[in-house]
Amino acid sequence: HKANSIVNSASIAGLQDGGACYDFDGTSGGIKLESMADVGTGDITFSAWIKTTQTGEGTIYRTNHSAPYVIVGITDNGKMRATISDGSNSGTDEDDNGPSVGDGKWHHCVWVFDRSDKIFFYKDGVKTDGNSISSVTGSVTSSTYAALGKRPPADSGTGGSLYFDGQMRDVKIFPSALDAADIRKLYSGENPKKNTNAPAFSDLNGEDWSGASGGTAPTGWTEGNAGTFSVTASELTITRNADNPYIYKTFTVTSG
Repeated sequence: HKANSIVNSASIAGLQDGGACYDFDGTSGGIKLESMADVGTGDITFSAWIKTTQTGEGTIYRTNHSAPYVIVGITDNGKMRATISDGSNSGTDEDDNGPSVGDGKWHHCVWVFDRSDKIFFYKDGVKTDGNSISSVTGSVTSSTYAALGKRPPADSGTGGSLYFDGQMRDVKIFPSALDAADIRKLYSGENPKKNTNAPAFSDLNGEDWSGASGGTAPTGWTEGNAGTFSVTASELTITRNADNPYIYKTFTVTSG
C-alpha cells in the first residue's frame, strides 16, 4: 500500500498466522490504485484472500467508475460476482454461478476473465464456470482510477460507493487468464507463472563450447573483447583478460 497515495480507512489488521490484511469498514474504506495499466483487449485474473459477512453488494476491485470496466465483488447474498464491459458489450455473472463466500471465514477467491470463453470463479482452489464473455472484444480503458474496496467516484476524488465490508489480503492482479494449475499454486502460496520461454542455463550443454573464444561462440551468442569461454556441468566460465570480455544471448520474454 505504500505505493498508493490514498488509503482511506482501510487499516492493517494482524492475522493469526502473523500476516496482515486490509480491513475495510463498508462505509468509506477504499484504496486508490494509481498508475494501473488499462486492461485493454486482453484477459485479466484477480486473486485475493477475503473474509466477509457482508449482506449488501460490495466492490472488491473495480477499474473504472462507469463502463468500460472490470468489476469483481460480492453480491447482496454473499456470492462472488463479476462483470466486464468494453462500453458496447458486457458479460456479467452477478447472481448465477459465483460461489458463496460470505460466511465470515477466510477464503482464497479468484476471478478469471477469459475473453475468448467465459468468467471462471475459484473458491479455495475449486473451479466454477461462469457466464460467457466472448462478446466483449473491445478495449477496456479507464477514465477515473482503479480501486480496491469501493466503486471509484466519477470525479476521481476520494469518495466512492458500493463499499466492501470485510478483510482482504494477498491481492494479485495478472494480465492473463490463469488456468487451474496456476490457481492451485496461488492457493498453496506458490508463484503461479514463470517465464518458461527463457532459455535454461543447462541448455548451454547442448551447444559446442569446446575451445570457444573470440568470435567462435555458438550461433545466437554475442561476445566481445576476446576472452575464453567454456561450459562444464552447466557452468559457464569466462576467463577474463585485460579488456574485460563479455558474452550475451538475446531472447524474448512473454509477460504473464
